[in-house]
Amino acid sequence: MNNPLKAKWQSLSKPAQASLAIICCRVFQMGISVLFTPVFTRLMTTGEYGVYTVIFSWLEVIAVFSTLNLSDGSFQQALVKYNTRKNDLMAAAAGLGTFTSIVVFGVYFLLHQWLNPLLGFDTLICGCMIILAWAGLMCDIWTSVQKNEYKYKAKIAVSVFVAIAEPLIGIAAVFFMQENKAEVRFFSVVLVETITYGGFFFYLVNKGRFYDKKLWGYFLTLNIPLIPHYLTGIILNQTDRIMIKSLVGDSEAGIYGLGHNWAWMLFMITSAVLHSMHPWIFKRIKEHEIQKIAKTSYGVLILIAIAGLGIITITPEVLYILAPADYHIATKVIVPLVGSVYFMFAYNLFCCFEFYYEKTKLITVVSSFAGILNIFLNYVLIGKFGWTAAGYTTLFCHACLAAAHFIIANRISQKENSEKVFNPVIILIISVLLLLVGEMMVLLYDHMVIRYVIILTGLFVMLLKRDCVKNIINAIR
Repeated sequence: MNNPLKAKWQSLSKPAQASLAIICCRVFQMGISVLFTPVFTRLMTTGEYGVYTVIFSWLEVIAVFSTLNLSDGSFQQALVKYNTRKNDLMAAAAGLGTFTSIVVFGVYFLLHQWLNPLLGFDTLICGCMIILAWAGLMCDIWTSVQKNEYKYKAKIAVSVFVAIAEPLIGIAAVFFMQENKAEVRFFSVVLVETITYGGFFFYLVNKGRFYDKKLWGYFLTLNIPLIPHYLTGIILNQTDRIMIKSLVGDSEAGIYGLGHNWAWMLFMITSAVLHSMHPWIFKRIKEHEIQKIAKTSYGVLILIAIAGLGIITITPEVLYILAPADYHIATKVIVPLVGSVYFMFAYNLFCCFEFYYEKTKLITVVSSFAGILNIFLNYVLIGKFGWTAAGYTTLFCHACLAAAHFIIANRISQKENSEKVFNPVIILIISVLLLLVGEMMVLLYDHMVIRYVIILTGLFVMLLKRDCVKNIINAIR
């Protein structure tokens, strides 16, 4: 007897299978993360959970310098532009990322007596941050190549193993420790990811030369000017917790961190979508198919906004399951944090034009301004209005960043293709509706029945419009 699901899967093209598989991996990881969160929030105090989230905030900052974020736009762009040198590209990227990690480790070791008090952690934790950032880069490079070659089986196996091993080892470690639970939880992540992802280094460098002067120069030329841009992303997404910890306290950082992590479930979805969209957009730009980019982008933005509203709507019940009552006040920052993820996704779409035409200096200028603005607003408003202000400063700065990259993308498209790519009215309507409807859902948090009737109505409408949804998904495969 034929399996209809298997037949449907086999009928999909290889690019479609690869895209869907990677999205499923992200959803699985998201599900496992949500499943084990109630365990950690009950084994750790709000203060310990706050320390744990701040460790990963600093990790993101360190990774910008130690890995130059090589696996982001420049590497994916290179895979499209220089597709005949794929093996050389992955080996050179792995080699350069390893070299920069060693350099940063050396600089840190020389300055660790000054840097440790600044970061708030000891040498062991800071050293492990650099190692974990390097291992993550190896995995990201490998994943980009797998996606480019339309392979997915190995990616599924790795994702399932890491998603299950990390929380299980973490729970065992935290359960048997009476103190330093945040640090022990972090070490469990380092153990699993370094062993698993570190092995990709040997696979990548065996494909070509560890050192390629021309390719190293190419990556450095593109990525070094982008350091302020990447730092801005970290500032907008991570330093709010660092500043809350410094200005208010560990417990407040932990509460905000839980709300942030729940809102970041949307980021798991958007990052998977971007993995599929970036190569697709670069190919459309190369072929001057500008209107295809615009039409598909509007549809995807609508779907992301709907997913964001879904997260906002079910937040009270999710937080009740995920954590004790001490954390439930995190509902106050869900709407601005979900909105921030939406605008982050939007400006990552717009940035494709800057990456493709190598206008990275524009990205740097805009991002630097947004980062400085966010630090200033956090410093002023967190002290005046409390930790919840961080969510709204982050939303405002992400919206400004998206608006700036929107203008730049249209100007580049006008110059290179004689037409603007995005319509400001459509983007504005989608964005405003997300925030307004999101705030309406917050007002209904005490009325669960009404909220779930709205959810069911929305699902019914999507079912009726399922062909439109399928067309949007099929367009970026």
